[in-house]
Amino acid sequence: LLDIDSSDPDDILDHSAINKESTTASIIVTETTGNRVKNPYNKTKSTAPSPFVNRKDRVDRALGSTITLSMSQLKSELENIYGICTKGYLEKRELAMALAQARVDATSSATGTDLEEATNPDDSINVSFGMERSFFDYAGDKLDDYDDVEVNDDTEIPNLSKPTKTPSRNKSPNSNRIDLLESDSDVCSLMFTPQPVKMALQQKTPSNTEKAPDYQLTKKCPGFLSSSSSKLLTPCAFSPPLNSPMATFAAKRKVPTPSIPALSNDLINEIGGKLYPDLRHNFILALTCHARKFRHNSYQRASFDAALRSVVVISMHLSPIRSPEAARRLKGVASHFYEILKESVAGSKGKKPYHPKKDKFSCVASAALVALLDMEESSEPMNSTNGNSFPMEDLIQNINRLIDTRSNASLNQTAEQYMDPDNLDPGWGQVKKLCATNANTDLDGPFIKERKKKGACPSGVVFELLEAGREMAKKLRDLAKKGPAEPGPLRQLPNNTVDEEFGNVTMSMDHREGGGSSKGLHTMCDQLDIRGVPYVVRELKIADYVFFVGDKLAPVLIERKSAEDVAGSLHDGRWERQQRNMRKAQYVLGDGHARRCQICYIIEGDPNKRKVHGGNVGRRTWFQSVDDCESAISELPLLGFSVMRSKGHLDTIGILAKVAQDISWKVKNGVIDVKYTYKQFLDRIKVCDEKLGNPPTLKEHQNPAPPVVVNWNPAGPKTTNTKTTSDDPKKTNKSNEPETEPEPNMNYSEANLNGGGENCEEISELKKMSLQALKDLCKERGDKIGGKKEDLIARLMKPRKPEIIIMRARRNEYVPKIPSCNAALMVALHLHHIPGTQGLAKERLMVLAEETGVSKDSMSGDGGFYDGWSGMKDLLRGDPALVKREKGQKFSLTTQPPESSGVAVANALHILAHREGLCTCGNTLE
Repeated sequence: LLDIDSSDPDDILDHSAINKESTTASIIVTETTGNRVKNPYNKTKSTAPSPFVNRKDRVDRALGSTITLSMSQLKSELENIYGICTKGYLEKRELAMALAQARVDATSSATGTDLEEATNPDDSINVSFGMERSFFDYAGDKLDDYDDVEVNDDTEIPNLSKPTKTPSRNKSPNSNRIDLLESDSDVCSLMFTPQPVKMALQQKTPSNTEKAPDYQLTKKCPGFLSSSSSKLLTPCAFSPPLNSPMATFAAKRKVPTPSIPALSNDLINEIGGKLYPDLRHNFILALTCHARKFRHNSYQRASFDAALRSVVVISMHLSPIRSPEAARRLKGVASHFYEILKESVAGSKGKKPYHPKKDKFSCVASAALVALLDMEESSEPMNSTNGNSFPMEDLIQNINRLIDTRSNASLNQTAEQYMDPDNLDPGWGQVKKLCATNANTDLDGPFIKERKKKGACPSGVVFELLEAGREMAKKLRDLAKKGPAEPGPLRQLPNNTVDEEFGNVTMSMDHREGGGSSKGLHTMCDQLDIRGVPYVVRELKIADYVFFVGDKLAPVLIERKSAEDVAGSLHDGRWERQQRNMRKAQYVLGDGHARRCQICYIIEGDPNKRKVHGGNVGRRTWFQSVDDCESAISELPLLGFSVMRSKGHLDTIGILAKVAQDISWKVKNGVIDVKYTYKQFLDRIKVCDEKLGNPPTLKEHQNPAPPVVVNWNPAGPKTTNTKTTSDDPKKTNKSNEPETEPEPNMNYSEANLNGGGENCEEISELKKMSLQALKDLCKERGDKIGGKKEDLIARLMKPRKPEIIIMRARRNEYVPKIPSCNAALMVALHLHHIPGTQGLAKERLMVLAEETGVSKDSMSGDGGFYDGWSGMKDLLRGDPALVKREKGQKFSLTTQPPESSGVAVANALHILAHREGLCTCGNTLE
């Protein structure tokens, strides 16, 4: 790492040689007696190569071999050989990089080079890393903290290329110091290690005869430099907030999720409500039938391909699909087939839906995979350089054996006819789709491989089952053996496992939520699926959301109301009636008069944004003004309810996920008790006295705290009322805590002058300047130039924007504003994506952007046509663009050119978001 020749004067650097503004690698070496020090790392005397020199090359060479392996092979080797947990890895490149790192580390250990000692310098050196944010700052969970390590003057600096014994650790204030400012490329090659590999390395323990190093660590932020070093400061490393997608992703990496069923069938029937049959096979037959019609017209060729892709996606979906709305929300199912899906189940009330017989399939796609798997297990395959291959004729024969005759999906033509490029058969077209990547779906394809092999069979075409197809075939075969799925809830979490943080807690939501299945219910369920919250949709008698711990009801009841719902409930009387029912439920679940049950309201949206003509909220005929709605909401705490405000659907789902985690934690720690099943709960509600629904009279039952803390700030960051504090100078200077800068409409200069603020002299100088001079200063800083003189001075007193924002504004290039949805999208990519890896999908990116808090509006929109994704087109424009779209509808920040790339702009927006007090990532700016 410090390969410097002491005889070469160019290798010994002085403080004066360091350019404070430079972001390139620099080394500062100082000594108590002077500004030069003899370098102990003389390359002419070194006999063993430093592990840092060739590690990047070795990892790159290992990555070249690991990237060719399949996902299952990568996971198998990491878990079985190296003992590294692979839960939570979403991309193949991450697994390949982790395996490459593990192989290099294992090889180094076998040859006597201890990477643990090599990557953790001896504590006799004072090392601090400060750098501009590199692409891999937040790789995996996040890079390790950068530390300051102090020792005394007489400690000899060891050779890092050889394991050395740790000297004494008597600290001295006059210790030597070596500051390393590394470049991005060096940091990427030396410091980027996936978290599971780091955990495996950190499990090493020193021997009994050698004392473990007790480094004195000073936490520093990766990518943080002093204010004089760079205009683009990067906030320090952070721990993701509760239930942020990044925190959940990190938890999946470390701990395998326990297998916990969502809800038992007995409990589902006990809650009540309609049960829906599985309609997957009806949808498959309808789409296959329409594909036969689409192939006859050239203008419908795209619809033909989309129909085949939709059939493959639905056939590979292992969970029941119980409505056309749920089917069209699958990634890869064309939305314009919604009417076809509705027609396939129209008029089927009272009729049993179609299901194939046991061990049979309704389409060629699933039958082809199972047929290849059966052929692998039962017959002797042909020799292939990369696997086991089977003739096309045998594959067709085995597919027909597995197809249910009632589906009319058998392959009735010969192999030569299917090889004709003009033959657009829907059945064989599904086999071709299995050979493709299917980037527009969530399928991990391709599943099979088609090979040309002359002489092997009459057709000269053989097929090979790939690893992804083999895993899917086993699941499909097991599913076919179970027979038709039983009727069940309209929606529930399709996974058989949940995150450990949710424990045994399952959330039940009312089927009328979001306006029902025809409106926003499925959108909310999709967000719950993305977050992995265990839930089930049922018909609830009281509240919109209840939580089960096993089969017992938790003492938490939540009612969700949008701004429009508040106005509608006040108009038709549901507002008071629902509150009485929830207070009676609180009496039952909360041990009688103790009322140890939390009853909560989630108020979604701002009534000011839901006004119609005349100033009323929701509908004019409801005659409810904004003041009426806000007054009713403000009275809820006195009526015994806690209130949590959210910006929209995405924010609401985040709150519900936090509540589920909070209940799981409280149950594990014995904070709350669960006593009643849902049936017992309803039976006790029926016999309750109506007086128990009255508002509470005791103060201890009023103004309750919500289950979780929610940040609600519809008007942007809070500002300090300087006019009020300026009347008392002592109060102005009493607190040393940082305060958010006042808005431009405040008389900042007058307030500070009257209160004797720190910037009194600077403000006085600005007041002496003319209005035009102040406008010129604001224009040079990239600030607005409109307003009064006091407004201009207030803007000038704020910190200067990052230079990249100013330069882009001068060149009339697009820069998202703070706060805005586009800025939230860029900050989310900046925090949660590693440039160079596969980008983030829209659904996940929207959740991450909502979590940042950078947008004052909800990313899910206000119920209209536009939402937070509508501005993505502005980010994709320009040369260069700020965001690029990758194959498979994945999005990532641009990295070139470095001085004006999307990564640099996102970094600057992140800084501005912290200055405005918007970002909730947990970072702090020094």
